[in-house]
Amino acid sequence: MLLAAAMAMLMGWQPQPLSGPAVQEKGRSGLVQHEMSGRVIRPEKTIEQAAAEKLDLTPAVRAKVEGILTERAAAIDRFVTENLLLLNQLQTVGAAGTVKEKVVLGLDLMTRIGEAIRGQSLKEAIAAVLPADRADTFKAMLREYWRALHAEGAALKPNDPPPPWAVYLGESLASLGREIARSFERQSASGTLFVDYLLSGLNLSEQQQQTIRDLKLDLLQRTDMRPSEEDQKKLILGAAAYLTQDQRAKVLARVAGKK
Repeated sequence: MLLAAAMAMLMGWQPQPLSGPAVQEKGRSGLVQHEMSGRVIRPEKTIEQAAAEKLDLTPAVRAKVEGILTERAAAIDRFVTENLLLLNQLQTVGAAGTVKEKVVLGLDLMTRIGEAIRGQSLKEAIAAVLPADRADTFKAMLREYWRALHAEGAALKPNDPPPPWAVYLGESLASLGREIARSFERQSASGTLFVDYLLSGLNLSEQQQQTIRDLKLDLLQRTDMRPSEEDQKKLILGAAAYLTQDQRAKVLARVAGKK
């Protein structure tokens, strides 16, 4: 999977390895861990989720946090299904594109994903549902993590350390890239990602949406969550029967690669 790396490459930033022997500093929250080499270990989940999981919360508050994380995952999933062509371009441009191409594509990407998540900060969304003392602890844990990354950047380039804003931007993009990669993998595993893409943005009615969900569920159950390409073609044809003429025209245009 190259999406995370491609995201980071747009900003000239290479994400650090996510695994390796961990060393936890005494007296710290446990959020910051280092490899034996001294590099900070980046969590596979978002740092906000990793921090929230370490908080002592009541079941009711924990449920609110999980709701925010679920909503975030759903927004990222929608972004992926609606922008498969853009993400494919991202991999190509990130590897061999010009600086201008990277900037243009990067701006387009950030605009679209900003719309998908409604410009919401995951940190602020989670902090808003926490009790005041837990919110303070949560934010302190995140500050500790970012201080560790700033220190790492200074250690790697002692003569020309990157400014804090550059570290934050680069790492935020890399983390977002990992979110997109996980979404892509999660949806690919269900075997209906391409179908979702073809049917996205059609302004389906509630009845159409429910009918198509039922068709997908039936397909996944019949194929033990492993539908073949032929199974997916049949699903598209079955779903098309419940679309309007204009909706079917849009689907055909996407199949032909025109949209």
